[in-house]
Parts: sequence; C-alpha cells; structure tokens
Amino acid sequence: MGLCTYFASVLIEQADDDLRDLPPVLWIGTSEHEIRNPAALVEPLRPYADLDQVMLDQLAADKAAAPERTALQRWGASLGKGWQR
Repeated sequence: MGLCTYFASVLIEQADDDLRDLPPVLWIGTSEHEIRNPAALVEPLRPYADLDQVMLDQLAADKAAAPERTALQRWGASLGKGWQR
C-alpha cells in the first residue's frame, strides 16, 4: 500500500520569539486517499508554491518507491477508521 495520500501544509512564517500557535493557512491530505496523485496538489497550492512537472514526477516516484506498511502501521491506521474531524 505504501503512501496512502499526498499532503501539503502552508504555515505563516513567524519570528523565533513569536510564540503564538497560529493555525495553518492550508492543510490538505489529512485523510487516507484524499489526494491520490501529485497533480491534485497544484491548484490548492498555486497561491503559495509553484509545483513544476519535475517536482510532480519526483513525488510520484517517491510514492512508487515507498515500502509497504508494517503490521504495526496497518494496525495504527485501523484505529482511526471512521473518525473525522
């Protein structure tokens, strides 16, 4: 099974002494199979990042090379089934 979703988060850059806990500006790919291919990241991230074809190809290659989940990882993932925020 390997990686089950692509994800992205966009955070507000803060000074080192700024201790506020600011929420992410964008956080996608938080559920299994939410983003099935790298191209689906392009539009949501367009205001924040330029994802070129080289990067999309690298993301796809990384997913293809990902090892299968271990038994412990499969068990842990099963604990959250059906839970949504």
